Amino acid sequence: MKNSKKIFKKIIKNILKIVLILSLIYNIIFVIGHEYNSRFNIKIKNTQIIPVTEKSMEPEIKKNDIIIVKDIKEINENDIIVFYKNNGLKIKRIFKISKKNNEDFYTTKGDNNFFLDPGETSKKDIEGKVVGKIRFLGFIIIILQKKWLTIIITIVLILIMWYDRKMKKREERRKKLREIHNKNLELKNKK
Repeated sequence: MKNSKKIFKKIIKNILKIVLILSLIYNIIFVIGHEYNSRFNIKIKNTQIIPVTEKSMEPEIKKNDIIIVKDIKEINENDIIVFYKNNGLKIKRIFKISKKNNEDFYTTKGDNNFFLDPGETSKKDIEGKVVGKIRFLGFIIIILQKKWLTIIITIVLILIMWYDRKMKKREERRKKLREIHNKNLELKNKK
C-alpha cells in the first residue's frame, strides 16, 4: 500500500513538472523573438499554430482543436484557409475563386453553415492554408495565454517542486540519523 502511494505521488509530481516545463517553454517562445499576436496564434517561420475558437468548420475542424497553417502560394477550391476579417480570425473552406483586375478573390463558407459568407476575401487577407490539425488541444493554448493563470500555475508548480525537494532533504537527514543511531546501537551492543 505504501509503495503504491509513493509511486502515485511520484507520477503526479512528474506530471506537474512536465506541465511546468511546457508552460515555461510556451512562454519563452514569445520572449525569444518568435512572433506572437493577440489573435492566439504562434508563428514560427511560415507555419502557424492556431487554436480554434469557433464552430463554423465542424465536423472537419472542431472548437478547441489546434490547426497547423502554412503560407502557401497556391490555393484551390475546397481548401480550408485562415484569414482575418472584421478584426477576427476566420477558418473557412473556399467555395469559389474569381478573378477581378488580375487578382484572386475567394468566396468562402463554413462546413457548419448553411449559407456562403458575405463578401469575398482577397489573397492579401489570407494567413495561409490549413495543412493539419490536432484534436482537443487548443484549449490548453488558450488557457496558457491568460497570463495571470500562467503565473499562478507556474508559482504553484514551483512551490510543489520546492516542497518535494524539502521532503527529500528531510528524508536524507532521517536516514543519516538512523544510520548514526544504528551505529551507536552496534557500538553499545559490542561493549
